[in-house]
Amino acid sequence: LLTPEGEELARKIGRSLDKRLGFCGSSSVNRCIQTARFIVDGMKEELKADAYKANGTRTDCAGTHADCAGTHGDMAGPNKIEIVPTIATFKGINLAIANQGAGWFKYFHCLQEGLVDETAGITLEQEAAPYLDSMFTSGGKPDTIDLYASHDCNVVILASALFGLKT
Repeated sequence: LLTPEGEELARKIGRSLDKRLGFCGSSSVNRCIQTARFIVDGMKEELKADAYKANGTRTDCAGTHADCAGTHGDMAGPNKIEIVPTIATFKGINLAIANQGAGWFKYFHCLQEGLVDETAGITLEQEAAPYLDSMFTSGGKPDTIDLYASHDCNVVILASALFGLKT
C-alpha cells in the first residue's frame, strides 16, 4: 500500500493536471487503485466534473468498479475507479519465469531484443497489445486526459513497444 509520501506524490500529480479527467482506470492491485484515487483527489474539482456525476457515479461506466480500499462498491461514492483487468496481466513474464527461470530484467531485455526462446514465445507486440487495446477502448474524449494506474513493468513494455526503449 502507499506510504504517506506516496499519497502526497500522487496528489501532487493530480494538482499538476490541467485537463479534465476523461477516464480513470486501474489495475485491481490496491496500490494502483490508491494511486489513481489520490491523483484524482489532488485534481481541481472542475476538472473532475466530466468523469463523475454529482453523486459520484461514473457517467461512462462500462465495467467493474472499486473504491479506494479495493473492495467492489455500489458506485454510490465519489471518485470511483474502473478496474481494467488487461492492464494487470502478466502472462508472458509468468510463463518465462516458470519455463525458463527468467527474471523481470532478463525478460524485458529479451522482449526488446526479440529473443522469443527466452520469453516463452511471447513477442513484445503480444505483450503490449492488451494494454494498448485497453487504452484505445476506454476514454479518448476530446480535451480530456485519461488516467491509468498500473505497474512499472507495463510502463517498460509500453515504452519499449512504442518508443524502442532498451533497458
